[in-house]
Amino acid sequence: MIIRKAKPDEGPGVISFYEKIIKTRTEQDYKLWWDLEIYPTREDLTNAVNTGAMHIISDDGRITGAAILNNTQGDGYDLADWICEPKASQIAVIHLVAIDPDVRGKGLAKALIEYLIDTAKGMGIKSLRLDTMPHYSYAIRLYETTGFKRVKEIELTYPTTGKAVFYLYEMVLGD
Repeated sequence: MIIRKAKPDEGPGVISFYEKIIKTRTEQDYKLWWDLEIYPTREDLTNAVNTGAMHIISDDGRITGAAILNNTQGDGYDLADWICEPKASQIAVIHLVAIDPDVRGKGLAKALIEYLIDTAKGMGIKSLRLDTMPHYSYAIRLYETTGFKRVKEIELTYPTTGKAVFYLYEMVLGD
């Protein structure tokens, strides 16, 4: 298993990975509010790969996990009382964390988050942020056990979720 930035030629594999995640999660009780026609679009995923923001877990050439690390803060982030308010260039956000259901329970999500934390530190990031929904108990437990602090509960409206509650999290990485 290797965790690394996705290579430019891996865009189609990343899209296939997220298609599998969305299909699997739609068929199970752990509802995932992603739709490749709305968010994240195939173009969103391709852009993340091409800009170096997509990070993957690769196991013998098979993508078993992925997430985006960039400086794009979502809607509502401006309404939070963040613990740390550095320059915009010193803020990074984790998006679209996903692990293949076939390999769940092996610590891959934790390894991916820890890798992203280390990557953000290496980029000089002072504030690492993310969001999740209250019913994603696995994600909440993961983020809180890796050191993220919940800073805001906010109601937002998105095309894929409608009006819904989100939790905003932050990890302070530096002064």
